[in-house]
Amino acid sequence: PARAVRFLGDLGDPYAAVAADPTGRVALDWGLYGVPETYVLDGQGRILLRHAGPLTRAVVEKVIRPAMDGAN
Repeated sequence: PARAVRFLGDLGDPYAAVAADPTGRVALDWGLYGVPETYVLDGQGRILLRHAGPLTRAVVEKVIRPAMDGAN
């Protein structure tokens, strides 16, 4: 986790929150299979969207942002 925080600090951190999964349990529960993966969760913690792969401007505008707008 410390290296990840340092990495984000060096390149800029666009995230509202960053978490660690030291046991790998959450990764198994969520079906994680590679990096990077981005999730949009609602206020109750339900997964609304899972995107595997890098975030490009087009992905954010066409996929991620609409999911976030619907997460209220």
